[in-house]
Amino acid sequence: MTTFALLLLALVLTLVPMPTFAMAEVDNDAPYSTMRTSNRDRSPAPPYPITPPVEETDVETDLPSPSHTRWGATGQPSHSAEAEAQGEGRSDSDSQAHYTPFARRPSRATQATHSQPRSIRISRLDGLTKFYYRLYCKKRGPLNSNEPVFHEDPSLSFIYLEHVPPPRLVSDYIGYISTRENIHPSRIKMYVSAPLRQRTPNTSEPFQIYGRERFYVDGMGMTIDSPVMLSVELPVEADRSVGIQPLKPWLAARRAAGSSVAATANWCMRKMKYEKWIGGGLSSVNVSAAANR
Repeated sequence: MTTFALLLLALVLTLVPMPTFAMAEVDNDAPYSTMRTSNRDRSPAPPYPITPPVEETDVETDLPSPSHTRWGATGQPSHSAEAEAQGEGRSDSDSQAHYTPFARRPSRATQATHSQPRSIRISRLDGLTKFYYRLYCKKRGPLNSNEPVFHEDPSLSFIYLEHVPPPRLVSDYIGYISTRENIHPSRIKMYVSAPLRQRTPNTSEPFQIYGRERFYVDGMGMTIDSPVMLSVELPVEADRSVGIQPLKPWLAARRAAGSSVAATANWCMRKMKYEKWIGGGLSSVNVSAAANR
């Protein structure tokens, strides 16, 4: 009985067809993204052509933008090609040449740029006053500036008077220029050209020193021909980078004493010229009394 049942089962399995399953044909040498599947697993082809995506860039299109909109008499915007060609300086051929059917609308940043002009902050340097100065060293001669005006004259440079911090004393000018030139303020002394009325053939010093007081330009340093002279204390053999270091105390004291002596000598010279200008017959007491009035 058992043998008969097994023979009957084998006959049934032989006559009845077995179901077939679709197996993917895998290419071991191909990458994962290029595996081929059977026709049953493939998706149907789209009925429309696939367009590659357009990157978000500021492309020029003929889509209406706020700057190209023309408002008619009825209060409705009109986008006529003729108005755009005449108003924006573009012809119809140019518009058709730049037309792309799958281009996206301009971004919001592009529309904002076309709709209204951006306010660009421009530095107005026309109203500022140039102040020329020249760097030199008594032991080494002219000293090169970090920002010279001319390449053939590297010791000449300039600043704007309005950039000097108030109250615009001589120390403020020296501090501003020293920061610009990478030189310590203790190494700089300011000299200006003597006015024409004070120049004499016997003048030994062509420059007049100014102490730590309010600096009045009075036409000095306004032109390239009459720059303010800045004396920098530097050793003969040392490099210019040494100027960023402060001056030694004993050298600073000697320079301060020399400045005081020069200021006193200038005051005495002015007083002597004032007495000579008053004329003979007046004593020094009368001159001092007249000066105190």
